[in-house]
Amino acid sequence: MARKSDIRNTISGGIFFSAVIQSRDITVQLPPEISPALSGLPSGTQAFTGRDTDLCVLLDILAPFAAGGDGDFEAPGASPPSMVVAVGGLAGIGKTELAIQAARATLDRGWFPGGVLFVDLFGYDPVRSLDPGQALEGFLRALAIPDEHIPPQTQDRARLYASVLAAYAREGRRILVVIDNAATQEQAKPLLPAGPAGVTIVTSRDILGMLGAQLLDLDILPPENAVHMLDRALRVARPSDTRVTDYPGVAARIAQLCGGLPLALQIIAALLSENPHRPLAEMATDLDDERTRLDELSYADTAVRAAFELSYQRLDRDHARLFRLLTINPGPEISTQATAALADVDLQAARRGLEALARAHLIDRGSNYGRWRMHDLLRLYARQLSETHTHTS
Repeated sequence: MARKSDIRNTISGGIFFSAVIQSRDITVQLPPEISPALSGLPSGTQAFTGRDTDLCVLLDILAPFAAGGDGDFEAPGASPPSMVVAVGGLAGIGKTELAIQAARATLDRGWFPGGVLFVDLFGYDPVRSLDPGQALEGFLRALAIPDEHIPPQTQDRARLYASVLAAYAREGRRILVVIDNAATQEQAKPLLPAGPAGVTIVTSRDILGMLGAQLLDLDILPPENAVHMLDRALRVARPSDTRVTDYPGVAARIAQLCGGLPLALQIIAALLSENPHRPLAEMATDLDDERTRLDELSYADTAVRAAFELSYQRLDRDHARLFRLLTINPGPEISTQATAALADVDLQAARRGLEALARAHLIDRGSNYGRWRMHDLLRLYARQLSETHTHTS
């Protein structure tokens, strides 16, 4: 029987892989032409707008690591590290859409001749969440590895996956990896290709500070961009729809009531497109009522409240209590000291709790260090949770 030290990865005469599978050497030859996962990359929305700056920032990060860039795998003497960009933000902020738009832009520019591998980990959905082994199996199939050569263990799948990506890079067919909706570092780490072959975008509602990634946190859309997104989404559905341009003041009010949150704006656009005779003023009036605003922000199986709920359910008991308590504060911001008094905990415990909520993008850092704020729609959600919790306690 071959010893582990006798088993090696070798590349020769094209693209071949040697993988450890139940203590055996297996050589797999891939076809000369393959477009990994291009058919699996979501198309994105035609209404994408308002993120030009974020898109430029993301592409600027990726550019030196793309084929032909300063971090080119094949450049003489070059050995760039793996590049990981972690795109973070609260639920509905547009992380997935930005990653998809960036991936398509890199393909248009020829930066990754091998294509794009995309996986949605559904990390915040307890029913559909994928473990790393499942995701790696999908990646290897997209890379044309036959089922019988895919190892059963996650660790072995990760090794084969890394070998495949490195081989493609050496052949001048570098691949961009997009990992969407990762809930934890542990869910994403096995999917990160090591070494110069690795260029990855990871999206998450949490700040994944231990991935060794460059962090890119998304903010809500500025008022003008939010109105533009609403207008563009309406015109995609119905090109002759001029309600936003006809009533710009009302449209601005709707954008404000949506808190500049892309998911909320998309839901409103869907509702308005469904009924092209519905006046914007009526929509604004319906959204004005804080008691029912989150009920209005729902379309079919998509809802702002449901998106928030998936994040809230991941909090432990103490952090969930703190999240609900923060709505008692009447002002736009609260200090760590005031939070400690509100929650009846010491200053360090309050700080750690606030940092945990900020890491999950359930609150934001305020105007100065030690100050914190909450998105308007999240505040409504937390207030309703607090009322429900009080009535059931």
